[in-house]
Amino acid sequence: MHSSGVSLLLAAHNWQNFAPVKVRVFFWIARHGNTRTRAMLHRHGCLPSPRCPFCVEEEDLLHLFYRCPRLMPVFAALGVPVFTSVCNLQDVCAALATPFAAHSPLVRHTLVLLLLWITWKSRNTMVFDAIRLSPRQTISLVLSHGDLWLHRLPRRSSRLPLETWLAALRAL
Repeated sequence: MHSSGVSLLLAAHNWQNFAPVKVRVFFWIARHGNTRTRAMLHRHGCLPSPRCPFCVEEEDLLHLFYRCPRLMPVFAALGVPVFTSVCNLQDVCAALATPFAAHSPLVRHTLVLLLLWITWKSRNTMVFDAIRLSPRQTISLVLSHGDLWLHRLPRRSSRLPLETWLAALRAL
């Protein structure tokens, strides 16, 4: 695919990072539109309603990862801007990457996947355990996973940008 000049959308985000393999597979599923959102499950007759477990909106991919009101305090704390023009997963990734623009693509892609993964995990905590995580608890999840993922960083890469970002999060 690369030699033909064809580039797949978000392929660099998907594979050029140091996230665990299960997170890469999760993102691969998301970028192909197969994430099991409530809207998708409703369309297939598995759920009686497509509503988000946190609000009254339909839970599609964009709502799940970017538009849900529960994410706004978390995004504000992380410095993620809220754009109204977000219309696909590529736009979501670009918005989530905004606070990390100064970092290398390896770190930037990893942090985007980290935020998507934690959003997914916090959503599943509500769906399967009926526990609504506060913004502070969600940020704590980002910190704990970020600390673990920091040790996955290749030796040739500088740890300083990620360590600095995690330290700034701890100070919130």
